[in-house]
Amino acid sequence: MPKTVTTSGTVAFSPSKQAYAILHWSLVLVPAIAGLDKFSRVLADWDAYLAPSVARLLPLPVRETMVAVGVLEVLVAIAVAVRPRIGAYVLSAWVAATVVDLALGLAHLDVALFDLGLVLGALALGRLAQVYDHPGVIETRTVETTVTDDAGDLGGVRASRS
Repeated sequence: MPKTVTTSGTVAFSPSKQAYAILHWSLVLVPAIAGLDKFSRVLADWDAYLAPSVARLLPLPVRETMVAVGVLEVLVAIAVAVRPRIGAYVLSAWVAATVVDLALGLAHLDVALFDLGLVLGALALGRLAQVYDHPGVIETRTVETTVTDDAGDLGGVRASRS
């Protein structure tokens, strides 16, 4: 005779709330690390990513431009950390501009493709922040899981989760 085990309880974070938290904090860390690295150039020679056609239009030399970009990236990361409902859209516009720069340079189209993924992630964060970026938002849901054991392996065990 089949036996059934039913568990039930409350989960504090839904998958969408977890997705929001993952996007929120990763889109704070990634631009902050990239921005800080513009000063040290440990991860990359960031100067090489500025399209020559764009560099010719700028009033500053490439190195100073990339340091300024680093400062702006850190500021954008802070905006995402503090006000993701606004900062996410600022980040998406910033990274979209980076995609355009990389596409104009024609040398780093692979990076442009990955940055396009960051643009989409930032847009998704902005949408999720419309729901989750409010003080006092608490989300819980009730979960009930039922397992039917046709082989009798459960041995009459009853489990509950709260």
